[in-house]
Amino acid sequence: MNCQFVLEWMQIGAMAQDVLRDSLARFGLTEAKFSILVALFTLDPDPVMEADLANHAGVTRPSVTNALHELQEQGLVGRTRNTVDRRVINVHITKKGHATIDAAIQHYLETAEHLARFVDRDVQAAATTLCDRLILSAKIAR
Repeated sequence: MNCQFVLEWMQIGAMAQDVLRDSLARFGLTEAKFSILVALFTLDPDPVMEADLANHAGVTRPSVTNALHELQEQGLVGRTRNTVDRRVINVHITKKGHATIDAAIQHYLETAEHLARFVDRDVQAAATTLCDRLILSAKIAR
């Protein structure tokens, strides 16, 4: 019974993640691109080094490099060499990037809200407690 519960919980999580990924795809974004744009949006107006973006966005450095290339092609970010240290490339979000991430965040949150629309508040509270317990159980299992 416990095993079935965990497997069903994982299936529900995967389904929700697919719906949220589809939400991002409407804006030409992957989860990595979304995380990078959110980080740039949050840190704006300060330019950010690519290496620092990996930490802020929670993705690997090679993922940042690939995603930035695509985001730059989309006109959502810009990259410039640092005037003091020419080896350093700074990344900044463009006006188009601001508009895109603002709309993507709004749509993402609306999609998450839509997923939870049939779940009563008391069930949501119980699910939060359940999630906390599953996280603790996973930490102990490691």
